[in-house]
Amino acid sequence: MNLNITFSQVIKRLRDRGSFIILAFLLLNITSCKTSRYASDVDMQAIVKASNKLGFDIERKDNHHLMIEAAKWIGVPYRYGGTNFRGVDCSGLTGNIYKNVYGIKLERSSRTILRENVNVKVSKSKLEQGDLVFFSPNGSKKRVNHVGVYLKDNKFIHASTSKGVRIDNLNDSHWKRQWVTGGRVVRQ
Repeated sequence: MNLNITFSQVIKRLRDRGSFIILAFLLLNITSCKTSRYASDVDMQAIVKASNKLGFDIERKDNHHLMIEAAKWIGVPYRYGGTNFRGVDCSGLTGNIYKNVYGIKLERSSRTILRENVNVKVSKSKLEQGDLVFFSPNGSKKRVNHVGVYLKDNKFIHASTSKGVRIDNLNDSHWKRQWVTGGRVVRQ
């Protein structure tokens, strides 16, 4: 067995083959001294399941708690004012993710989250996992009306009014036109 493979490659092989040997190697590797701060107390099956649901590889350096929480919400229908798995709006989704991953209570509207919870505005090129992304209709930078949570590689999770909770790419023309700013909430 080749021991010089990356965490991402192991996850991919596990997804493709469902191999018990790879899972055993992965579990041994995760419990070694080189464990990341996120991998130490996360169930590997949950990471694999989240990776499948999110549609991208979850790597060792990624925030596994964030990715697993985000994956739980994929496909939940949109409901204005909603805050649970029966239906959720963008700020309800963002608030739940922040509460469950970081233990932080956010305000209830995208505009208020930007005004009251964001400590630092962040450009697209400086976004980190867990940062918030804010949008406005018709590219009007003055009126924020949508928020999501940045995951990685220009991908973010949000509650779409027409398609429910989903992953989208910041580089899509729709989101490029509506982009306002990224925001960082100071987390411990």
